[in-house]
Formats: sequence, C-alpha cells, structure tokens
Amino acid sequence: MKIRIALSAAAAAFVLINASTASAWDYEGHRLVNQLALASLPKDFPAFVSAPAAQERIAFLAGEADRWRNTPDQALKHVNAPDHYIDLEELAPFGLKPETLPPLRYDFVAHVARERGAHPEKFPAIDPAKNSDHTRELVGLLPWTITEYYAKLKSEFSYLKAFEAAGGTLRDIVALRIYVVHIAENVEEVGSALREVFTTNPPTSTWIGVSSLAVPEFLIEIEATAVLE
Repeated sequence: MKIRIALSAAAAAFVLINASTASAWDYEGHRLVNQLALASLPKDFPAFVSAPAAQERIAFLAGEADRWRNTPDQALKHVNAPDHYIDLEELAPFGLKPETLPPLRYDFVAHVARERGAHPEKFPAIDPAKNSDHTRELVGLLPWTITEYYAKLKSEFSYLKAFEAAGGTLRDIVALRIYVVHIAENVEEVGSALREVFTTNPPTSTWIGVSSLAVPEFLIEIEATAVLE
C-alpha cells in the first residue's frame, strides 16, 4: 500500500495536516478537518476567527487545495502539487529517513538532485507522458510546506494580536487596499466575504487586479489601514 501524507490548506488562513492513503479527501474531508481545527483553537487566538461567518468562510476555503490540484494550468500544478504530499517509502534510495530530512526545502531539493545524478541506477526511468508538470523527480515537499506556512501564519497573526492589544477593532479600520488575481472571476466572492466581515459602515476600499501575488497560490491580498485614538 502506498503511504502518502497529504496537506489540507485554507488559503491564507490555516494549514492543517491529515494522513491518507493514495485516495484523496477532496472537499468534504478537508472541510471537516478545518472545522475540527477551528473548534480546537486556543482561547487567546484572535477573536475575529470565532465569528460564525469567519468560521464558515475558513471551512469553505478548505476546498482551495482541491481546486489547485485539479487545475489544467501547468505552472500552478508544477509549483503546487509537491507541496501537498511526501512519499515516505521513496526516501530510502536517497539515503534519507523522515527523522533525517534537511530542515530547509531547497537543501532537500539539492540533495535529491545530487543523489539522482550520482546514482541513476537507483531510480526507475520516468515516463514523460506521466510527468507533464515536471515533478516526478521529487518525492513531495509537504514537511517544508507545513513549516513555511506556520512561519507565515505566526507573522501575520502577530499583527492582529498587536492591533487587538492596542484596543483596535474592525470599526477602527478606515481603508482597505485589495489585490485580486483574476479579478473579473473573483470580484463577487471577495465582495461577499467583505460584506460578511464589515456588516455596517464598511471602510473605503480600493480594488486592484493583478496577474499574480508574491506567493503563487494566493489569490487575494488585503492591506488595511486603521486609526486608533
């Protein structure tokens, strides 16, 4: 039986882990994992996440991982697919075990490339017809995806905690600058999410359509300006 560790992510919100066999969880399984994680958050987590609308939004976004995985876009498949799994049984030919993995992503990629170059006889030939996204040389990058997203989340939520610690609330936000990938396709969804958060007196907002963001899999980035008395 092929063992694979799979990643379930709510975009720009939570990174959640689950173990599975070769079959995928798809949307319902990912949604359930996100709901369980929301129910287990510590009491000092930023308060806005406890709002029913926010929790439903996070649960819904659990399906982003499936939409990325099923895309016909080769560039997105190339950058995204290896982040969602690691095939543990394929580590041995590279002289690695789970406990000896390098702590940094590209140190691991360099190690894989060196071993493939030095010992090609250890690795079966890759069928180009099954490698259209050019990722079959890898065994997955899930452990590094988890640690990298965790670091990003800590950074982002530190701003929220500082804002709340200073007495800030949603009412103090006076302006939003919203960058949206594929704005024509996503404008309704983003607008709906904002209306759920800012139910009365929404701040002034500027919407900017972009071709991509710094992290390729992100579809939206929001800059907020708040005024605290």
